[in-house]
Amino acid sequence: MKKNPIIYINLIISNLTKSTDFYKALGFEQNMDYSNQEASAMMWKTDFAVMLLTKPFAQGFLPEHKSIAPKNTSSALYALELSSKEEVNNFMKLALAAGGEETKQYDH
Repeated sequence: MKKNPIIYINLIISNLTKSTDFYKALGFEQNMDYSNQEASAMMWKTDFAVMLLTKPFAQGFLPEHKSIAPKNTSSALYALELSSKEEVNNFMKLALAAGGEETKQYDH
């Protein structure tokens, strides 16, 4: 049986331990095969992963003349599809309880 490909979203973070704990609180599991002192692979389901990368580690993936954008910029938006509004609200509660911040109120 053919395995679905895994989608990896790479996020540059400033505190690896705090970020790893945050994603664990949301129900992600850490894949130790791809985690070390510079990165955490956080798996959600079997085909979606968030890669948490320290800034120095992430910089190593870029060409020498490119640098990581300052913290106050946004270059991408990410979304997760959940099965109901209730599931979205519960996921949001987990995120806020784990230290996440609601940047804008939505009614989806």
